[in-house]
Amino acid sequence: MKCKKVKERLSAFMDDELDRKKTSEIEQHLAECSACNQELKLLTKTWGSLEVWEKIEPSDNFEAIFWQKIRGRELRQPLFQRLLTKVIPVPTAVIILIIGLVGGIYLCNILYPKETKVYTDESLSLVKENFLYLNNFEDFPPESLGGLYISLTSKGNNIKIEE
Repeated sequence: MKCKKVKERLSAFMDDELDRKKTSEIEQHLAECSACNQELKLLTKTWGSLEVWEKIEPSDNFEAIFWQKIRGRELRQPLFQRLLTKVIPVPTAVIILIIGLVGGIYLCNILYPKETKVYTDESLSLVKENFLYLNNFEDFPPESLGGLYISLTSKGNNIKIEE
């Protein structure tokens, strides 16, 4: 018999719960294997130390108090959980959730419609003149970031970069 099987059955061996064949196989293995024998001694010491402990006797009304606490915890469940389990069945809750989401999206589209801007040729020309060209940056001093950008991007670039 292998050590793993013996170690799995040591507790049953100690309690005389095995048949004669298994018991003799384990006894033979323990005579040959010091590791499993050590495991048996450790298990025996453990059970021996547990016997020294005093047995705790529960009070007479222990079971009544126990079940009272269990009922108290059931009552303290979160409101949402109590609603789902007792008041509203799960399929109904899912349907209500879907209706709420769809209704919210519809209401949002009514209250905040998407505005699309339509530009005419005249408004586009104003945009081009005022915002899209670099001539808006001409007022920057040459040592500022905007002035440096204009001088770097202009055709007559006279700036020397020192290394």
